[in-house]
Amino acid sequence: MLAMIACLEYLRKMLYEKLAVHFLGLAKLTMN
Repeated sequence: MLAMIACLEYLRKMLYEKLAVHFLGLAKLTMN
């Protein structure tokens, strides 16, 4: 159970980082 929760937290962190990078890329494109 704990391992599953840790895995979900890890995946969520990775997803947030991917979204943040994607969002920053879009922001740069719209600024230029």
